[in-house]
Amino acid sequence: MFSSTDQQHLISSSSICPEDSAIKSILTTNGSTDDLSSTTNDDDNGSIRWLDFDLIDRISIQTQTLEEIMNEKNEFLLDEESEELFGGLSPFPPAYGAETTCSSVAGVNMPKILPMGRYGSVPAELPKSYKLDSPLVLKREDTISQQINTKTQPKYGHLTSLCIGKRLLSIGTSQGFCLIFEKEGSQKLLHSVQSGDSSFGSISCMDFSVDQTRLAVGFSTGALFIFDTNAKRNTNKFIFKSNDVVQPGRGLIHLKYITSNVLLIVDNGGNVYEFHEKRRLNRRKDGNVRCIFTGCKGEVLNISFVHSSDNSVELLVLATFHQVFLLSVKRRSAAVGQLKLHGSSLSPPLIDWRERVQALSHARAFSLRLCIARDNEARLYQVRQRVGGDLLFPILQILKFSTPLINLKWIDDWSFLAICTTENNIEQLQLIDIPQFSSGERKNLQNQKSTIPTFSVNPFVVLDISESVKLVYNSVDFKGLATGCNVSKAMLAVADSICYHTYIRHPEDNYLYLLGADALFRVQLIELNEQLDSLIERSDFCSALMFVVDICCGKLADRNTTTIKTANFRANAFRKIPELVSQLLEQTMDGIDSGHIDELIVYYKQNFHVLIRACVSTSHFNLLYETIYSRVQKDTLCRSTFLEMLEEFVLENVLFQPPPSLVNDYLNYLLCEGQIPQFEQSVIRLPVESMDLHQVMSACKEHQLFDATCYVFNNAMKDYITPLNEQFELLSRFVHKQVLSDHEIVQGNKLLLYLSCCLVGRAYPHGDLPDENLALTVPLETYKFIVQLRSSFSTSSRSSSPQNISPKFNELQSFPHLNILLKFDALQFFNVISTCADAPVFAKCEGRLKRLVDMLISKCVEEDDVENEDIDLINELGPLLITFINGLLQKGAIPKDIYLFTKLIERVFLRRAFPSLRVQKVAEQSAVELLRLVPEIDLDKVLEIAQPVPYIHVCAYIFTMRREYFKLLECFLADPLEPLNVFPTMVDLLNSLREAEQQESLRQFVRQKLERLCLLDSLKTAEFVLSNFPELLIECRSTPKKLPLSFLNNCFRIRREQNFKTLTGGEEELDELFFDYYFEQTIKQQKTELDLLDSKLVDELRYWLPLGSFSDFCLNISMKQPKGLLVECSTLLLLSRGHISRAFEHLFNEGILNKCSQSCVNFLLELTATYPTEAQDGDWLHKLFKHLLNTLQIKSVMDKQEKDPSPTCSDQILHYNVFLTQ
Repeated sequence: MFSSTDQQHLISSSSICPEDSAIKSILTTNGSTDDLSSTTNDDDNGSIRWLDFDLIDRISIQTQTLEEIMNEKNEFLLDEESEELFGGLSPFPPAYGAETTCSSVAGVNMPKILPMGRYGSVPAELPKSYKLDSPLVLKREDTISQQINTKTQPKYGHLTSLCIGKRLLSIGTSQGFCLIFEKEGSQKLLHSVQSGDSSFGSISCMDFSVDQTRLAVGFSTGALFIFDTNAKRNTNKFIFKSNDVVQPGRGLIHLKYITSNVLLIVDNGGNVYEFHEKRRLNRRKDGNVRCIFTGCKGEVLNISFVHSSDNSVELLVLATFHQVFLLSVKRRSAAVGQLKLHGSSLSPPLIDWRERVQALSHARAFSLRLCIARDNEARLYQVRQRVGGDLLFPILQILKFSTPLINLKWIDDWSFLAICTTENNIEQLQLIDIPQFSSGERKNLQNQKSTIPTFSVNPFVVLDISESVKLVYNSVDFKGLATGCNVSKAMLAVADSICYHTYIRHPEDNYLYLLGADALFRVQLIELNEQLDSLIERSDFCSALMFVVDICCGKLADRNTTTIKTANFRANAFRKIPELVSQLLEQTMDGIDSGHIDELIVYYKQNFHVLIRACVSTSHFNLLYETIYSRVQKDTLCRSTFLEMLEEFVLENVLFQPPPSLVNDYLNYLLCEGQIPQFEQSVIRLPVESMDLHQVMSACKEHQLFDATCYVFNNAMKDYITPLNEQFELLSRFVHKQVLSDHEIVQGNKLLLYLSCCLVGRAYPHGDLPDENLALTVPLETYKFIVQLRSSFSTSSRSSSPQNISPKFNELQSFPHLNILLKFDALQFFNVISTCADAPVFAKCEGRLKRLVDMLISKCVEEDDVENEDIDLINELGPLLITFINGLLQKGAIPKDIYLFTKLIERVFLRRAFPSLRVQKVAEQSAVELLRLVPEIDLDKVLEIAQPVPYIHVCAYIFTMRREYFKLLECFLADPLEPLNVFPTMVDLLNSLREAEQQESLRQFVRQKLERLCLLDSLKTAEFVLSNFPELLIECRSTPKKLPLSFLNNCFRIRREQNFKTLTGGEEELDELFFDYYFEQTIKQQKTELDLLDSKLVDELRYWLPLGSFSDFCLNISMKQPKGLLVECSTLLLLSRGHISRAFEHLFNEGILNKCSQSCVNFLLELTATYPTEAQDGDWLHKLFKHLLNTLQIKSVMDKQEKDPSPTCSDQILHYNVFLTQ
């Protein structure tokens, strides 16, 4: 075996430990030489062999070249930047034999713990699962099988059918023998019954009565006898015997008792009979038979009697080739339901049912489920009974199988056991789980009533039984070979797949029986105790322990046993845990047979994880501390691996009262490994009474572990102030920096969280304080510490350059703790105080929180001093402090102090030292909220400060309160950030103002500031004026030049979009001056793209033509433009003024002769179509055609048409002439 003891020699000879001291420390661990006994022998000379080289040769040692060793060493070299990143502390563990830098380890007399730098880096996949045996157990009933073996008992013939009762089972043979056995116990043969008449033939079916006192036996020739099972052995006591209970030439294929003396009989013609046994009247043994279902309605192939345990439901289920009939026994076989069969008719219909009993708090609930299956589909139905006794059969779900079914039975409430045949005619037992619904899925299905849940199921256990079982089929009886094959073709086709009477389950059992050719088999699900014994038998103690833990934790339950039996087994499993732990521990310490050192470490990790998890999950902590660790700590490698695995459980805080030796070893291991974050998290989860406080506190001080320091001081010494003092001293060293590192930010945030917990009387970082007295004193002491006037540490140490700090400032600085908090993060500090404002330390004494606020205000309103290095902090503090005060006032935590609040607002806004406009906006909004909460503040003083700048939001609030809306709008116009807010403000004012004078003042403001508003947004200005004050346009009719052109342009555009024909809504002649001015100014201000000006104005004129043609003003302006700039515009105006001939002449002369514009040609053609008489009188088309022929070169036109076939001007003229001619 390759154990860690052998591994010690490997370490000593490895190249990674060159120092002799390191080798000696490893070899002499625990001060014992017992570990070396396996490899130390006396040679012939009497000298001691310290190293067994034969053993080393057998071990797989990883060889390394010099280059590999050098490369491996280079991976652990840190450059200067890395050393600065880790603060001078190497993130890697020290080398073997190297002197550690942890002061907490030095001087402590403890055994060496092997660092994990070499071995801890080995990746190991921890065991989260384990393999169990197959849940399906096929067992041969040897006792019965030996008695029915056809080779040893040839007189019986071959086996044909099987019947199972509560305490008995019977097997029928081809020679007419009925063999009755005990089902459990000794399974001895109780009766060997034979009809005594060779004409009866082979036994085809059997059934026990409900009380097990009778056994009905059916034969393939149609004979029937009923046997008394209570008769003495070897006494054939027949209650009934006859060979003519059914039609001649028919054999029996089913028998089913529904009461103690009523028997249902089915023959191979598909007929169903009801047989009533008489009560020995006149001491005659006879009975009567009546047919209740004839085969002409459908041949019955399968039959089942479904009944509940309380007999409230008694149902007879008959399956034919196409459908299933449900008959009520209590209503004299009245039909209560009919279900359609699905699947191929070449497969036999299958019926099975199961009653599920649910134990409720007040009663026991019974649930009957019916399964109807054929081919590769099974349908599950629920049997429900109404209050009146009517039965309902709602379908639960449909299961789709991958292979055709031969037979299907419930094996428990959640699983089916099916017999299927593959394509190669191989018989298989398939265990299939029934899909379960969650509560949400079930609710969705209830909402979708038309949807039937359908699942494709796959077996999770498949067992081949073709050779092992050799299942017997009932094909001979269903084919009617004993009666001359007097059956239908459909019966012949399906008979080869029928095994109704050789695969049997009693309704109250959780196991099934299969009848083979010469043996009887029982199939059941494996029980938990059998599974556990199997794991222990093959020495798989790891899986066995995990299996037992899952049972004890309730993750596994035996589905085959009751709740009481499961609870008893859980208790027995709990008692087995110490034994299994000991066995697995010994197996672990023995190591592995062979392999690399890394494989051994992985083996240790996996097993130790299972051992620790088992002890923790089942609360066997004494077993973990006294048995496992006491055995593990004797081996160096085992102890290191064990401590590494222990880390997960320590961080989960699941260890209960660990001993000091284990705690100290574990913490020492973390320090040696350099795992400082894990060390801190472990300290706060372990009990302080088990720690070496000197070791822990030394490490915390060296590595600045605030959480661990607080935990030790709070729990061991009940001291909550010392951690505060130390952390404030640490913050004072770096809080002056402009940029803080991530580590420094974390340290400060932890301090703020600790302050919050202390002020509200809670434990850090969570939980309650252990003593009510501490809950009263700790918050008060914390508050006193925050507002302390002088500090116990030197504030000058916070700067790396003390000579740059004013000595006068250091002498006069007060409230150092408060200053440190404000310098670090004033906002988060205010959030902490605001959160704790309802705490008893403030709520029970009104002056405390007010005093703190006063100190903060006094800090903010200090006079500017060039020597004050905190001037930037004071400037940033003001807006935050106002917001903080607002929150306290809303909670009612502090009283109103009008003087100080006014002074604060004055100092904040007089400094004008906001770093950005966004900060200024936030400060203004906070000040407005403070003014709203404290209306007693003198608004005049505030306005004197705010208006000159101006501070928009402050001024807006004051003017709104005073109803000075004109000044309010002036403020918004002066806002450099968001001046557009003036427009929604005007709309709001217009909607809220009800007095005519106020509305008039608003109108006057708009009139006076129209140009300013247009500069901001002329479109919004035009929309506001047209919607609310259109009279402003009416007032400017006589002098439209006072209006900005952009405003007027947007007014015309808005009215055009609104389909208005006038600007002010009055008569057209009233708005004519507006359009004249707009027309003239548009021409004057158009400096570029003059070619587009004509088309732009034509577009405007077409809509506003009544205004543009009301006078000759626009016409005269357009005619005065040089070089025919506005030809089309002038033509349109001439037409509107009635000068049609002049319009033709102007368009032809200026637009065609001078400009030769294509648009003018198109316009002329349009005019000729609109005014054909005038065009004909003026002969304008002829003139146009003649001009084009004179000006264009025929050759150039032809060449151009060859290159570009698009129509030219001449083409359009010709086409148009043709059109006119036609």
